[in-house]
Amino acid sequence: MAKLLYITCDLRPEDQSYGLMAGAAFLGEYLKRNPRDEIHMLDLYRDSVQSADPDVLCALGKMSRGHHFATLTTVEQRKIDRMWALSGQFAAAGKYVVVTPLWKPGLPPELWGYLDSILVSGKTYQNTSCGPQGLLKGRERKCLLIHSAEGFAYGERELYCISNLRNALKFLGIEEFSSILVEGGKQTHEMDGDQIGFESEKVAAAALNF
Repeated sequence: MAKLLYITCDLRPEDQSYGLMAGAAFLGEYLKRNPRDEIHMLDLYRDSVQSADPDVLCALGKMSRGHHFATLTTVEQRKIDRMWALSGQFAAAGKYVVVTPLWKPGLPPELWGYLDSILVSGKTYQNTSCGPQGLLKGRERKCLLIHSAEGFAYGERELYCISNLRNALKFLGIEEFSSILVEGGKQTHEMDGDQIGFESEKVAAAALNF
């Protein structure tokens, strides 16, 4: 039994997003073929994701000087505990699906904020005399990025933001990374049923061996 972490980062409801509809098609097909797998859902716009802020930096500074977690303020404890929970959830998974649009051309800042929140020393990486090293190596892990173009055409070349995401995950220990471009809605806000069906079939096929 595998653990799959399904991460969405889209402001729109599912019925207005080609990416989210394609992601749902992937997840439905995946569950048919892996009914015993454990699925965890995370919506980066609607769930609580704790990024670095003055309280977090202050708490990390205290603990780096030897202070115990119990000596932190109530606010600091709550925020650090949330970051630990997110990083622990990420480390426990073996498969990752990220569903997001690309914006002009880049990934939403909420996704980068989430990556920052799970980079926790001692949980997903460690500092060594040779520099930081990811802690998620040692077992097979894979990530699939399902992203929509949002009208930004870039041909066959992989955008720098996708390469950056690939490299960030590789640092942690996730070697297998693939991406699927979901097209549609480039010229109009009206949803195209044929296009939705085509994209859903494309991502459902990717679920066969994921």
